[in-house]
Parts: sequence; structure tokens; C-alpha cells
Amino acid sequence: MDFVLSFECCSSILNDIARQFPVNDKDLEKYSLTEYFCYIHKYAEKIDQLVAFYYQWYLYEMKTDKDYCDPLYNRCSWLWHNNDISDEKKMSLFKSDFVAVLIDFVKVKLQDRHIVLYFLNRFKQREERFHSLIHYEKDDKILEKDLQKRLYLYLFDQGFELYNESDTANGKMDFHLTGRCSFISGTTPFIIEVKVMKSQSKADAKWLHQLEIYSKQTNIQNRCLVVFTDQDVDIINNIDDTPIISVYIGSLPPSKRKKESINISH
Repeated sequence: MDFVLSFECCSSILNDIARQFPVNDKDLEKYSLTEYFCYIHKYAEKIDQLVAFYYQWYLYEMKTDKDYCDPLYNRCSWLWHNNDISDEKKMSLFKSDFVAVLIDFVKVKLQDRHIVLYFLNRFKQREERFHSLIHYEKDDKILEKDLQKRLYLYLFDQGFELYNESDTANGKMDFHLTGRCSFISGTTPFIIEVKVMKSQSKADAKWLHQLEIYSKQTNIQNRCLVVFTDQDVDIINNIDDTPIISVYIGSLPPSKRKKESINISH
């Protein structure tokens, strides 16, 4: 587990699901003294909730320096011949019953849009924190092409197979991720649209409508809007569930930025 959690893209998946289904330490302490089958039914109805419980239970056991196999198996000794189970058998069952559940959940999430959004957010952090600041030029088209290229090269370097400006009946998508990736198999196809928003401009609902059309024409459900802007803002989507990632490319250093939220609506 420590090896898996050492990768931020994996630990972020489990931390996200734990935030959705929190379990407090008081309950975890109570469960540590209770037979496993007396309480696990509370969390086993949905796989997301079960994974959230398993992960938080694991963190709690590690924090309290307990033998994390004991709560699952020693207090259910009536399951085993002569009410006894070897340490080797306990560890084997722990790997199949517990670790495998978490690993399989992470693998599934890595294969859906979560992994693409993770890397898009890493790109956002890199551009905002470490890259030299880009200033707007008079020719907006040249600027947008340059920003698209920066994002394209970044995703390519992460191992994604993608095409830029793929044709559809209603124009060209900026990016089409095929669903193939060098580090994990079976990732989901993905559409990314890039826009530039100047300080005197506003977030436009047409951007989301355009993405929706591309999605219907290509039958690719996963999509994201990436907005490069000289405004230090988070763009809130009040129209649909399409994620919007804003990337600040203005002239202010991080210490002088004051992030605000703006809405994009019909």
C-alpha cells in the first residue's frame, strides 16, 4: 500500500473518495474492538463507500501502530479450523480481501477521466508556479495556438496518445485523447477544448455548447474545457458537469494574486 500511495495520482483518488465518505476516528476505534461482520455491512452497499472505509481504516491502523491484519481476522477466528489462523494466511487474505479492493478501485479510476484531469491540474500548477509568465500578444490566434502546443507537448510527455485539431462536422476539436496511454491500458477517450480569456472578456457558455456538440458527434462523453486567462479566477460551471480548468498566465507573481470565482451560465 505504501508503494501505491507514494504516487500522487493514486493517493489523490483515495483521498477524494475518503472526503466524500468520511469516517471519524472515534468510530474507527470502536470498530477496532468489534467483530468485522458486525459493522462492515454499513459500508459495503456501494463500492465507493467501502473503499473509503477501507482506506480510512488503514490510515487509522497505521497511525495507531496496530497490527492491521488482526482486526479483520483474529476476531473472526470461528471461521478457521480449530479457531486458529496462521500469520501467513492472515497476510494472504489481507492482500486479497483488502489491498486488492483498493488497488482495483484505483486502477478503474485511473482508466476513466480522473487521470486526465489529474494531469491537466498538474499542468495548471506547473504553468502558474514554475513557468516564465506569458504575456498576451496582439494576435490572439497565434497566442492560442502557442498555448495549445504547450499543453499538447505536456500531455504527450506524460505518455498520452492524442491528436490535435481533429475534424468534426461542426469544426475541429483542439485535442482528442484516443484512450491509449503508455503507462496504463484502457484509459477512456477524452476531448479537450482550449480557450483564451482576456481581462476584458467573460466566460462564454458557447464554449461548453461547442464541447457538447463535439461529444455527441464523436460519442466521447469525457471532456474538459481549459481556459488560459490573465484573470486569477476559478470558473464555476453552472450549465453541466464538464470540468473547467483555468490556467493563469498574467503578469502577477503568486504572492500578489487574489483568486476569485466567476460563474458560467446560460
